[in-house]
Amino acid sequence: MQIMKKTLVYGMVVFSLSFGVTISAVASDVEYTRVLADKGYAEHQNRLGIMYAEGDGVERDFIKSFKWLQKAAIQGYAPAQNNLGGNYYSGYGVHQDTTKAIEWFQKAANQGHVAAQNNLKQLNISNNSTVTNSYYQGDVNESDVASLTELALKYESGDGVTKDYNKAVELYEKAAYQGYAPAQFSIGNMYYHGRGVPKDYGSAVEWFQKAATQGYASAQNNLGVAYREGHGVKQDYSKGVELYKKAVQQGSAGAQNNLGIAYKDGKGVPQNHYLAFKLFQESADQGYAGGQANLGLAYQNGRGVVQDYNKANEWYQKAAQQGDPVAQHNLAYNYKNGLGVRQDYEKAFYLYQEAATQGYAPAQTNLGMRYTTGEGVRQDYKKAFYWMEKAANQGRSVAQINLGRIYYQGEGVPVDYDKSFYWYKKAADQGEAIAQKNLGLLYYYGEGATRSEAQAKYWFRKACTNGNQEGCNNLQALN
Repeated sequence: MQIMKKTLVYGMVVFSLSFGVTISAVASDVEYTRVLADKGYAEHQNRLGIMYAEGDGVERDFIKSFKWLQKAAIQGYAPAQNNLGGNYYSGYGVHQDTTKAIEWFQKAANQGHVAAQNNLKQLNISNNSTVTNSYYQGDVNESDVASLTELALKYESGDGVTKDYNKAVELYEKAAYQGYAPAQFSIGNMYYHGRGVPKDYGSAVEWFQKAATQGYASAQNNLGVAYREGHGVKQDYSKGVELYKKAVQQGSAGAQNNLGIAYKDGKGVPQNHYLAFKLFQESADQGYAGGQANLGLAYQNGRGVVQDYNKANEWYQKAAQQGDPVAQHNLAYNYKNGLGVRQDYEKAFYLYQEAATQGYAPAQTNLGMRYTTGEGVRQDYKKAFYWMEKAANQGRSVAQINLGRIYYQGEGVPVDYDKSFYWYKKAADQGEAIAQKNLGLLYYYGEGATRSEAQAKYWFRKACTNGNQEGCNNLQALN
C-alpha cells in the first residue's frame, strides 16, 4: 500500500471561554469604581456615571449615568455637577431642561470648575467666581487612603496624567499598608500582571487575601481565579468556587461569570449547565462582557437553554461592542458560517481581526486561515504566516499544524523541512492526530529528521489510536 503524503490541513474553530475575566484592567476598573460608588464616594459615583454615558466597560445607559452623576452632584462634587448640567442640557437620561443645566453649571463654576465656567460662557451666562485649578494638583494627604487610591488609579490608567505604573504602585502601597481593601486589591492586580513591579503571583495572592478577608468582592473573585489557575497557590477548584460564591453574594458580575464557568465545566462543583446559564445571565444583565460572551455560547450550544443562534449573536454583539475578544471571535464564526445571521465573509474577517489584534490565539489562527483561503480578504500568504506564527507561539495546536504545513509547502516563506518538523512535533506532543500522522511522514521520508521507519511507525500508531485513518493506513502499509 502506498504511503500518502498529504499534509494540508485547515484549522477548525474551537469555541473558548474567558477565564478570570475580572482580572483584566477594564473589568477591574469597573468593579472597583462600582464598589466605591456604592459606598458613597462622590468621585467614583461621577466616574461610574461617565462609564455608563460612554459605554466604557459597561453597556451604555444614560439613565444610569444620570442617576450616578446626580448622587455625586448632590454631595457637592464639582465635576459631577458640571456633568449633570450637561445631561440636563442635552436631555441625556432626563428631560431636557436648560434652566436646570445652568443651575448645575453654576454650582460647579462657583467651586472654580473651569469646564463649568466655560459652559456658562458658551451659554452667555456670567460667572463671578475666581477661576482656580485646584481640583487636581496631585497633592494628597498620605492618611487619606481613598484619595491615594484614586490618584494611583489615575496613574495606572493615564486618566488626566501621564500613565506611570511605578507611581501607581507607590501610591497603592501607601494605602494598602494602611489596610485599605480597594488599594490591597489593586496592588494585587499590579503584581498579578507585572505592572510597575515584576510579575509575582505569590505577592498578588497575599494582597488579594488581605482584601478578600475584609469582604472585598473583587479580591474574593480574583483570589478564586488564582486558586482555579494555580497561580501563587496550589490549584484548588473547590476553594475557587467558595470564593466566587462569596463575591456573588455581593452581586459581583465577574464572580457570577466565573462561577458559571465552574458549573459549566464541573470543576469544584457538580456540572450543571442550567445553573451555569443562570449565572451567565445574571452577569450579562449587569452589562459584563465576559458574562455576555458566555451567555451567547450557552445559547450557541444549547447548554442549559434551548439552542438559539439569534440570541447567541445578540449577546455576542453586546460583548463584542465592549471589545471582548471571545465574543468577537465567536460572532465572526457565525458570520462565516451563516448561523443566525446572513453569511458575510468580510464581516467575519473584520471581527477575527479585532480579536486577533488583542492577542486572542483562536482568532489569530482563524485570521491566518482567512488570509490563506482569501475569504473576506485578498489572499496573502505572508500575512497568513504572520498570524499563524503568533498563535502557534501561544501554544495553539491548530496553528502549529498549519505552520508546519506552511513551512513544508513554502507558503509565504521559503520551504524549510526542519521548521516544518519542529511545528508538527509541537502539535503532535499536544495529541493532535493530524500532526502525529504528518510527523510520521517526515520521519518516513527523512525530511527535517533522520529517516526512521521505527519513528514513522511510532507516530502513525499514535495518529491511528487518536482516530486518524491515514495514520492507520500508513501503519498497515509499513507493517
